[in-house]
Amino acid sequence: MPLEANACGTAVIALGRGGVLESQIPGKTAVFFEQQTEQSLASAINQFEQKHFLNEELFAQAEKFSKENFKQQFQEFIEKTYAAGN
Repeated sequence: MPLEANACGTAVIALGRGGVLESQIPGKTAVFFEQQTEQSLASAINQFEQKHFLNEELFAQAEKFSKENFKQQFQEFIEKTYAAGN
């Protein structure tokens, strides 16, 4: 879901654990909160409201995970692996 938000030009607020850490960049595409507490979330919301996120950076991050990009990277991996085995 965070990447879909980025693709729409929206940054995210997320718990800083799990897969979101692989797809989001703190301060550029997201603000993370570290604990599942009201205080931690409120702090992240305050940071989010003060930050100006650039649409170009949001769109670029989402594009890294696009279907077309996946296909290209997968094809390159297959070709590289095949070439190394011969």
